[in-house]
Amino acid sequence: WAVRKERLKQSIIECNFDVFGLQEVSTEAQAWLDSELASRYTCNYFSPYSQSGKGIKAQGIAYRKGEFEISDWYYFWAWEKPDVMGVNDKGSSCNYNRGGCCCILTHKATGLRIFVMNNHGFLDDDANARYAGVYVDIARKRNPESLPTFFVGDMNAKQSSVEGSVYMTYAAHWTDSYLKAVKRTGAAGTYNGYKSVNGSSRIDYVFYRGEGLKPQLYHCDNTLYGGFYPSDHFPLWVKFKIEK
Repeated sequence: WAVRKERLKQSIIECNFDVFGLQEVSTEAQAWLDSELASRYTCNYFSPYSQSGKGIKAQGIAYRKGEFEISDWYYFWAWEKPDVMGVNDKGSSCNYNRGGCCCILTHKATGLRIFVMNNHGFLDDDANARYAGVYVDIARKRNPESLPTFFVGDMNAKQSSVEGSVYMTYAAHWTDSYLKAVKRTGAAGTYNGYKSVNGSSRIDYVFYRGEGLKPQLYHCDNTLYGGFYPSDHFPLWVKFKIEK
């Protein structure tokens, strides 16, 4: 983190997001990002390792400061008891708490309200598929007005046509912007493992749902800084036209 934090910050600034999701943010990184991005973004974090939602290995939703107002902030764990913290990602190579966070953002200039949800998927494939429906259920409950919706994150799942797969569960409720964008640029894969400049697999997504949402440009940014990667995942952004 000490070595790559400056290039990660530069990557965020150059991507020029309006709203974006964050993954695996340590307590130290939360404080640093809040300080370094203070003039640009407001970041809200959820740690699945604390019932209070505050602490280590957090994920989050960030939005452009001064342009949006947040409400209805909510976090949950992806299993049978979404409001209760638990170790739900178990396997030979994993032992983690997994969950998500969501909110409503109001664009101050236009009054447009959107629902945003952030995900960090399971490494255990069976659990990832078994609990994918929790995100759909939470989205329905927390967005009763059916506001335009964006579902983002490192979902640890490849595109699939298999019924009951993580991807198909999400695709049954949301639309994959990669497939519908007018134009696609950048790397083919979103996960790089610090060694693949074109990405080794596409496991990060921007899904969307709602009338009037039209993805214009999908971009997976594989910019290197001095030949080095800012993260083991490339930042991904989608430019949308939103018609009322």
